[in-house]
Amino acid sequence: MLALANAVTVLLALTPTLLKFQSQSRATYRILVTAACAELLLLLFMIPRLGATGAALAYLLAMSGMYAAFWVKARPA
Repeated sequence: MLALANAVTVLLALTPTLLKFQSQSRATYRILVTAACAELLLLLFMIPRLGATGAALAYLLAMSGMYAAFWVKARPA
C-alpha cells in the first residue's frame, strides 16, 4: 500500500507547483490542511482495528485524495 501511495505521489507531484504558478496558493494550503485532517481522522479509526496496515491505508487514502484534489484544481477549465 505504501508503494501505491508513493506511485500516486510521484505521478502527480508537480500539481501543487502548477497551482502556485497559477497564483492559487490559497487553494493549495486548503487542500493540504484538509488532507492532513482527513489523515488524522483515518489514523484514529484505522490503527486500532488494522494496526500498521491501517496506518498505510490511511496514508494511501489521504495522499491519493490530496493529489487528486490538486489535479482537479489545476486542470484547465
